[in-house]
Amino acid sequence: MGVFSFEPAPIPPGDHERSRVAQASGLLTAAPEPRLTGLTHAAKVALGARWSGLCVIVDDLQHVVASSGGMLGVYRRATALSSYAIAYPDQPFFVLDAAGDERFVGNPFVDNGMMRFFAAAPVWRGNFVVGALCVTDQKPRYDVSSDHLQRLQCLADAVLNPWPTKCDALFPDEGDGGQGTVSSIAVGVA
Repeated sequence: MGVFSFEPAPIPPGDHERSRVAQASGLLTAAPEPRLTGLTHAAKVALGARWSGLCVIVDDLQHVVASSGGMLGVYRRATALSSYAIAYPDQPFFVLDAAGDERFVGNPFVDNGMMRFFAAAPVWRGNFVVGALCVTDQKPRYDVSSDHLQRLQCLADAVLNPWPTKCDALFPDEGDGGQGTVSSIAVGVA
């Protein structure tokens, strides 16, 4: 068996300013906010994942400020797959099977079996990506649909902005076990 090392995401140009905007976004002091927890739960359900979290990247740290049941806390950016959503923010980032992807094989979360599937949508504040809404699963995926990625991005867009009405069609109000509609969770009325 070979030795593998995890490839951290590259630090994008202008990251110091991006970190300043992330720090000023209010998300680091928002936890635990029920609306943000609701968005993470909606992401977990929408993608059929085991866990979802809202991560804010500031300098060399990842702050998990809301989650669908996992741990909140501060982690090293260098081991955070969510940092790939910061480095490549043009669309949601995903890895179907991190254990089979040489970029991620040495990641501690992949090595210990906690994560095989990973997807993250960037959270924007103006022209800056301040964090990512992420979902993970211990089981690999063989495909992720564009509909799933659109749902994840809609939820990420609702973190710091009003619910995007363009997203209503992706989340029909067809019942969710009494948890409230996704759009009502997004505006904090559920």
